[in-house]
Order: sequence, then C-alpha cells, then structure tokens
Amino acid sequence: MSSLFPSSPIASWLRFFAAASVVALVPWLAAETPAPGSLDPSFHPSHGANDSVTTLLIDPASGKIYLGGWFTQFNNQPHGNIVRLNSDGSVDGSFAVGTGGNGEISALALDGDGNILAGGFFDQFSGANVANLVRLAPSGSRDTTFTPSINEQVHGINPQADGTVVIGGWFDVVGGQSRRHFARLTGTGAVFTDGFGQGSLANNLVNVLVPVGNGDSLVGGLFTRFNTANRGRIARVNNLGSAAGHLVQADVGANGSVNAIAPLPDDQILIAGNFTSYAGQQRVRIARINGDGTLDTAFNPGLGPNATVHAIAVQPNGKIIIGGAFQTYNGVQRRRLARLHPNGSLDTTFDPGLGASNTIETLALDADGNILIGGRFETFAGEPRIRVARVFGGEVPGGYGVWAATYFSPEQLADPDISGFSADPDFDGWNNLQEYAFGGNPLEPRTAAGPVLGTAALNGSTVLTLSFDRLTDAPDVLYIVEASTDLATWTSLWSSQDHPVSAAESYVRTTVEDNVPIVDGGPARFLRVRLVYLGATPEA
Repeated sequence: MSSLFPSSPIASWLRFFAAASVVALVPWLAAETPAPGSLDPSFHPSHGANDSVTTLLIDPASGKIYLGGWFTQFNNQPHGNIVRLNSDGSVDGSFAVGTGGNGEISALALDGDGNILAGGFFDQFSGANVANLVRLAPSGSRDTTFTPSINEQVHGINPQADGTVVIGGWFDVVGGQSRRHFARLTGTGAVFTDGFGQGSLANNLVNVLVPVGNGDSLVGGLFTRFNTANRGRIARVNNLGSAAGHLVQADVGANGSVNAIAPLPDDQILIAGNFTSYAGQQRVRIARINGDGTLDTAFNPGLGPNATVHAIAVQPNGKIIIGGAFQTYNGVQRRRLARLHPNGSLDTTFDPGLGASNTIETLALDADGNILIGGRFETFAGEPRIRVARVFGGEVPGGYGVWAATYFSPEQLADPDISGFSADPDFDGWNNLQEYAFGGNPLEPRTAAGPVLGTAALNGSTVLTLSFDRLTDAPDVLYIVEASTDLATWTSLWSSQDHPVSAAESYVRTTVEDNVPIVDGGPARFLRVRLVYLGATPEA
C-alpha cells in the first residue's frame, strides 16, 4: 500500500475547521492489486496438458475457455487435443467430445449459434472419419450434418453471418475443388462455388484469419500473392476470395511470416510474426500498418522481440500484449510475454519476471482484462503451469486506461510523468487518479469543487458529511469514506462497493454522513475518502 500524496496526513489544500473540532478530509491511494504480468494463482489447472496448447478461445457469454493443440491428456485424464475449462482452470466435464481428434487442433471459433468450429490436422474425430474441420454443439457432440472434405491442415476459421464458413491453412483441395490455402464452405461443409475466386487464391501457407467488417478476413501467412493481387504476407480478403481494393500498398509487405494480426479501431492493423522488415523498412517481428497497407512509421519497436511472435492482443486502452519464442524486447529481458505502449515501445510496468519456460503459442484477454496463455511451457514466473496459465493484465476494461486514452496521445501514454497516477500535467494540484475518480480534465486546471465537508442533522444531533462526485461506472476504483479521531486509526463508514449507482451521467454526487455526532469541546473528528485502485499501477 502506498500513498501518492504529501507526507503530512493533512494536505494543506484540503484542511477544514468546524465548530470546536478540527475536521480534515485526507485523500489516500492504496494500490491493492497484483503486479501486471504476474501469475494469477487462482487459475491453476493442476497437471495441465501433456503436450502443446496451440490455440485457445474464450466464450464471451459463459467465460468458459476452450483449448486446442497436440495434447492427448489434460489433468491426467484423456482429452483428444481439445478441452473446455472453467474460469479457475478446472476441466468442464459437461463438454463431452469423446475421444476427440487424432491429430492437432490448431484453430477454434464460435459461430452465431454458439457452436464450436475446430480445425486442424486430423482424419478422425471421436471415432468418425472426418478430416481437419468439425462443428461441435456446446455439449461437445459433433454436428453430423456438417461434413467438409479438406485435404490438409486448417489454421484459421472465420464463421460468417449467413452460416457459411471461411477457412485458411495448408490445404489446396476442398470438396474436390482447387482451393489453395483459402476457401469458403456452406453451412453443411460443402465447398462454396457461387462467384468465389477459384484456382489461384494464396500462393503459399495461410497462418491466421481474423474477422473484420462485412464478412472480410484479415489474412496472414507466407504468401506473396493472393489471386491477382501481390500481397506481402498480409491481405484483406472478402468472402468471395478477392483481395483487390484492400491493403493495395501491401504488395511488398513483410519479408517473413505473419503469424498474428490485431485490427485496430481506426482501420490500422498490427501484424506480428517472424519478419525483419515491412515495405523495405526495418520492423523486427511487429509492425503497424495503415488501412491502405502502408507502414505506420509512428509505431517503432526498435530492435523488437529477438525471436518469433506467435500471438497478439490489444487491451481496451490500446496497450499491446505479445507472446512467442522471444526472450528480449528491444534489448530488455521479456521471456516470451511482453506488453507494449501504443507507439511500440516496451511497457516496463508489465513485468512477467522469469516468464514462460518455453514458447507461448496463443493468448487471449478475458472479461476481467487478464491474459490467458497457452503453449509449450511448463512453468511461468518459476511456478508450475503446464502449457496453460493466466496472467494479471493490469488493465480493467473501461477503467483508468480508457479514460487516460481519451486525453493523452500515444506518446504521452508511454510517459508516466505525464499520464501516470501521480502526475499532474496541468499543475492544478490534482493528480491524474484524482481527476479520474472525482471528475476532471487532466490537461486543464480544475475549476470544479472537489470533495466538500458539511454538516447534517441526524436524530437530533449534528454530524459531519462528506460530499463528492464519483464515477457512475467505476470498474477499477473503490471509494471508501473513513473516520478517525487521531489520524492513526481509521474506521470505515461507507464503501462504493456496497452502494452501486446507476445513472446516465458519468459522475454522480454522493454524500456520506458520519455516525458520530459533533460535540463542542469533544475530541477531534477526521474524515477522509480513500481511493483503492483495482487495476494496475501504471508507473514503476
């Protein structure tokens, strides 16, 4: 627990006097959260997977976690390369797939009906002769009406709103038709032919598909041409197989494999993999490109990660999580997991310590802002975590980070002296956490009143009151009003956790009454509002 306020318990700008008693409002910040990048001990799947986890998927409706990979056991029980976990890492026994796949599950997706599409490199699933793609009900039973015929591995799946399915991978024949590394299937798994680009498609492996608007897919891999368009290992392809008209400046693109893609809200795209340049300019294994395919030079990772990046995700405040085989980022130790600022620089407040003992192949963000990782590792931060773990992300969705991103530029977000909790960039005496919690603009001197002391009648006596603006929806801040007679021992009077509010406004006025009457000549009575931040401290 640490204070970001002056060492004196009574800040001069927050001193009040009432009757014969000295009454002070003393704000306090307690950072009571695990460090971002540290292991979440509440997620502990015992023995984990007996071989690599190569893909994972979190169901946003239930929070359940699907894992796919090369494993044949999970927690020492038979599981044929696919398993569903509860939020604590225990196996969800209600997901019953039988013997599962007899080969790798390398891609997972949820369709609009809540079914699970599982792709990979197998020719049997739970005893049935089905190859490389199945559709499963939420119970785990295979949908026998879905019968695709695919001759090689599936690496990516993009279910469409109309019930069709776009896939990418190593295959070149689907349903007896030539479909090089990219195809669209009907709702029954038959090859889609109506107006779909045929024959040429991708001239090399498709590693990843990421859905974007209008049924399009962002496609990454080893290809340098997609149908009639030159595309340097990154393309945007519509559901008819055409890459024309999108990312037209990506004809040179990356000089090595693109393994992971993250679309951004402003039509920009993050790509990561095993390349060292993009469009002839140095970009080591991660880059940000514009919607036309040109390189965004404002994103500069420097030396970047020193080995392959396999997975990427973007937190709500724009910070970037990457996982892979690397052990350093721009020369700083980060063992296979790192967080970057939106400008590509390393976020040093996210420190996984010893990190993962082997490659991270896949990752995803859960609803609490934490990070699920899967791969080949057997420990994380020195603790046993066999091929799957959860790491504290340190960013609560919708919280301080999102608020800060509305005021500060990417460069300012990367500088804790400007955007950190204790910073006061407008020099008005209110640091950024106070501005966030009590309603203010961190870049303009504050004119609104802060917490205000008052009195109220209660059962024939007079008591102190404390009034302040509080966030209506505060996922990462807890307001606690406390009372003391000596500034050493404090008693809680009120907590926002016990008094949720619902209103259209971002902030609502709250008044809390003391429970001890004011007595002339009696002992001093002090009130304070303590801010407990539930997310990550954004400065070291």
